[in-house]
Amino acid sequence: MHPVEIYTGPGCGYCEHTLALLTSRHIPFVEYDVYQDSSALQELHTHTANQTYPQVFINNRSVSGFEELLNIDFNNLK
Repeated sequence: MHPVEIYTGPGCGYCEHTLALLTSRHIPFVEYDVYQDSSALQELHTHTANQTYPQVFINNRSVSGFEELLNIDFNNLK
C-alpha cells in the first residue's frame, strides 16, 4: 500500500473534499475509484467493513472518512 490511499465513488461530495484537502496540503495519495475498478472494491473489503465513501488509509491504517481526516496532523505525512 501507498502511505495515503483513498477509495472513492462517483458523485461523492466528501470524496471531492478529501481529494481537494490532500492536494491543497501537498500530500501525495493514490485514489481508487471502486466503481471503475471492481478489484479496488474487493481490496477495500479486505481492509474494512465500512460501506461509506471516501475510505481513507494512512500507512495501512483506516482513518475512515473526510471528517476524521480533518483531525489528522498533516505535518507527518509530507
